[in-house]
Amino acid sequence: MGRPLERSDCDELEHYIRQQNAICSRNLLEALNANHGIPSNDNPPPFRNTEPDWWPSMWFGDLVSGRPFTPIGLTIASVLDAVSSHYGIPKLEIISQRRTLSIVRPRQVCYYLAKHMTAKSLPEIGRRLGDRDHTSILSGIRKIEHLRSTDSKIDSDVRAIASSLGGSLA
Repeated sequence: MGRPLERSDCDELEHYIRQQNAICSRNLLEALNANHGIPSNDNPPPFRNTEPDWWPSMWFGDLVSGRPFTPIGLTIASVLDAVSSHYGIPKLEIISQRRTLSIVRPRQVCYYLAKHMTAKSLPEIGRRLGDRDHTSILSGIRKIEHLRSTDSKIDSDVRAIASSLGGSLA
């Protein structure tokens, strides 16, 4: 795979899409494929300094919807590492079956960040984080969503971990 997608690439892509008047998804695809041929002085490539193999990882819905940019290639393991480091809890404790609050809350933060910062499904997140059912993952995500709006400590923890992973959350 090529280099990771950078914010400047997204800015160029957004500018190019707006120039092409890509109003709907079909027009978006047509606009993106319009310059797929050999670049020339009259038809320069829309994305300088990029390699074509990052295209499959690009989420155009995120770009068009204006959601915060998250780095490509982020894995559940890297989220687990960041949460473990932030809370000072061993990774094995986070994925263990223990149910003490000091373990459960970081585990739920891990669920939340894995869902919002990776492209993995709930069942996949559950398999990677202690072989849990997707409904347990969903419950944990909802809990953190609620706590972020009521508990500033949890919100700042989630933002700090997301930032350490190279992304941001709304």
